Amino acid sequence: MMNITHAGENLKVLVMKKFLMLLICVFSLSSLVQAEEKPENSSTATIDRVLAMLFPGTKPDSVGESVMPGMYEVVYGAQVAYVSDDGRFVIRGDILDLKQGKNISEDSRRNARLNVLAGLDEKDMIVFSPEKPKHTISVFTDIDCGYCRKLHQNMSKYNEFGIKVRYLSYPRAGIDTPSYKKAVSVWCSEDRKKAITEAKGGKAIPSSECKDPVKQHIAAAEKIGLQGTPLIILDDGKMYPGFVPPDKLIHLLEQK
Repeated sequence: MMNITHAGENLKVLVMKKFLMLLICVFSLSSLVQAEEKPENSSTATIDRVLAMLFPGTKPDSVGESVMPGMYEVVYGAQVAYVSDDGRFVIRGDILDLKQGKNISEDSRRNARLNVLAGLDEKDMIVFSPEKPKHTISVFTDIDCGYCRKLHQNMSKYNEFGIKVRYLSYPRAGIDTPSYKKAVSVWCSEDRKKAITEAKGGKAIPSSECKDPVKQHIAAAEKIGLQGTPLIILDDGKMYPGFVPPDKLIHLLEQK
């Protein structure tokens, strides 16, 4: 297996919490399930009622029949779960198609990640690109993260391999912290690429404020299920948490 260095810090992600709640709270729904005894009452309406009880005021991004008979696939951001058509059972895990040799759940997550990124404008990212990019990766980054800085130190090599790097901000310390303010100041700088390079090099940059996309990037990261920085998402939706050296990253991109 390829040896990829991972960031050592895990974050508590809102979407992941919701799915843990899903597994816990489903056991409190016995009265609802008992009311759905007749097969003819089983439908997406039952699934909707179960989800509405678990997550009031929150709608899933998609609910649809899964490849496994009797189960519906429910997607929140890039988190995937399965609910039985009578609303009684919840599966939090992967469905593997042994005949086709595919991980059906991971395919769904990859598509969901790409959908989250598609909702963001590249104009709101800090982009380091070669003249003729062969591949595009999106990286959620924190200015104060050691492995994020290591990734940035290799930027010229990524670009030499034809890899376009799109930075999205994810200050791990949270909103209104020094890391968050650094991210905003970088965005509001006259030369963003120079500012992020200097900030990741440990140089203080002038504090400034303007209309920025940092909170939008944080929300997107939480939908995707970020657990550490840097978080790399390839152009096919595959996700790699941690620093991946340029030579290994180009191998991952070209082995598809």
